[in-house]
Amino acid sequence: MILVFIQIQKSQQSPTLKEYTKMRSDDVEKWDLIREKIIGLGEKSLRKSYYPELQKRIAELEKFKTLIDWSIDLLLLVNIPTETIDYYNHAVLINLGYSEADLSKMSFCAIFDQTEVHRLNKIISEFESGTKTNDIISSRLIKKDNSLIPVEVTLNFVTVGQLYYIVALARDVTQRIDVENKIIKLNAELEEKVKEKTAKLEDYTKELESFSYSVSHDLRSPLRSINGYAQIIIETDEFDDTTRDYLNKIIASSNHMAQIIEDLLSLSQITREEIQVKSVNLSNIVTEIAAELQQKNPERKGRFIIAQNIIVDVDARYFRIAMENILGNAWKFTKNKEEAIIEFGETMTDSSRVFYIKDNGAGFDMKYAENLFKPFYRAHSRSEFEGTGVGLAIVQRTIKKHGGDIWAESLPDKGTSFYFTIERHNGEKSLK
Repeated sequence: MILVFIQIQKSQQSPTLKEYTKMRSDDVEKWDLIREKIIGLGEKSLRKSYYPELQKRIAELEKFKTLIDWSIDLLLLVNIPTETIDYYNHAVLINLGYSEADLSKMSFCAIFDQTEVHRLNKIISEFESGTKTNDIISSRLIKKDNSLIPVEVTLNFVTVGQLYYIVALARDVTQRIDVENKIIKLNAELEEKVKEKTAKLEDYTKELESFSYSVSHDLRSPLRSINGYAQIIIETDEFDDTTRDYLNKIIASSNHMAQIIEDLLSLSQITREEIQVKSVNLSNIVTEIAAELQQKNPERKGRFIIAQNIIVDVDARYFRIAMENILGNAWKFTKNKEEAIIEFGETMTDSSRVFYIKDNGAGFDMKYAENLFKPFYRAHSRSEFEGTGVGLAIVQRTIKKHGGDIWAESLPDKGTSFYFTIERHNGEKSLK
């Protein structure tokens, strides 16, 4: 026998008392008759001491039967090996639409979607052979009008004396499937909207970058003219000291603007262009940049501590620009130290390579750290340290382009340490 348990939707609730009486009037009459016979037998043939206990058991059985019959879930009890349905509750009649006469002629497998019969027979065979005692399947039950109800069925194998049964509990999952399908649809719609928004944002970003590049490129020519004419005028030596001072300020300002434009062009290029990744000796690049910095300021005392043979997969051209900026920063902010100490190396953290550049320079307050890589942000005034405020933004864009990350640790007048990671690649590769 098999017990099937199926949850129905709210609109398909348990039968009313009137419906219950109409649908199972024959059963009620039979049940009353059996009860009367048992009670009568107890009065005439059994010792009076057994009669109260018998009444109590009958009352419990009636409660249990009512609980099953009024359940909103389907229950069936099916005999093995005949596969006949020996018992079912009212939910089976209500949800599947069969009459008692229909079910008396049907096998257990007949109420299942015929595409599932082979799997169901296999489970029954496993039950009979003793290799399995329970299982849970997702299937569909056939209604009398040939429509299908999706269900989740729990099957249990039981024995009663010499008889074998399967107890099946099946739950209607129509509502759950509807909700899941709605969630899937909403997720798909949301994903499509995100793609559309992302595409638009990428278009806007490209337009902005293109505009920035064009403006920066076009500004270089007039700035060169301003700087050139100011140089010519100042070389005539026909002005007093005040006028000469003004001209020097014009030249210095135009040079500063030219450097800003160059930095903006570099920032735009690293964002827009693909990078060509290949194996590079980063130690050699750092050594070359360190030598160039010392040549620019031979009067300064500086010591570079560079770990040797650090090999990485990067775009050599753009990563050199990044290293020039970050090492240039370290050199700049150590100018007030008696001896500048700048160190480059790497360490391992959680199986990842972490590279670092440390200095003993001016440092900064860590509460401003989140602004450090924003274009034009300055932790110190121009009067203290020259610069455009774009260098670290170039460094961050370059490292992000290589799939890595960068962060800083610092204390005022105690120096700064920059740490960065790089995504690992095997061989040469192009990255957007």
